[in-house]
Amino acid sequence: MQNIELTKNEHEGVAAGGSAVEALAGLAAVVLSILGLAGNAIRPFAAVATIAVGVALLFEAATVASRVHGRYTRAERTLAKSSIGADSIAAVAAIALGVLSLLRIEAPTLLPVAAIVVGVGLLLSSRAPTVEPEAGGGMTSRGLMAASAVHFLVGLGALVLGIIGVLGNTPIFMTLIAMLSVGGALLVSGAAIGARTLSAIRH
Repeated sequence: MQNIELTKNEHEGVAAGGSAVEALAGLAAVVLSILGLAGNAIRPFAAVATIAVGVALLFEAATVASRVHGRYTRAERTLAKSSIGADSIAAVAAIALGVLSLLRIEAPTLLPVAAIVVGVGLLLSSRAPTVEPEAGGGMTSRGLMAASAVHFLVGLGALVLGIIGVLGNTPIFMTLIAMLSVGGALLVSGAAIGARTLSAIRH
């Protein structure tokens, strides 16, 4: 019984750490996007904000992965694994495209493509923040549900903004708006999952 409890605490600890990094990376993306929209080195800020979003998505995937264990039902494990895959692919793509853009390689094309990839990833993983092994109540559970809805809406918005950018309509500007909204969504979901996890550890 003690070993089971230790394993549970380890899972919760990893989830808390992952959600904290997700929230911080989301905050970084928000700040960088705002600086870019202010007109200061717009392309580098857009590229670094895209990288920050990729890092946040990567840690979101790690957070979900840390909670996939025996207490999930088969359907929940399938949902969680599909969310992990979507987040991971979108994260790696966003980081790679952000780095290439930072190196001045077709940034006006690659950055809106990154927004599209991130948007699709968020749409596919929009239920991930609510995947919990225990049904909870109160403000935190409502916060998790709200974070999931925000993921879906922001993912859709990023997808649309990316498509507009790819079509040649101010691509860097569209990317900055997309990364600003995605960063905010990841900040919200990271904070919500972190609050849920810390509550579980304390109880």
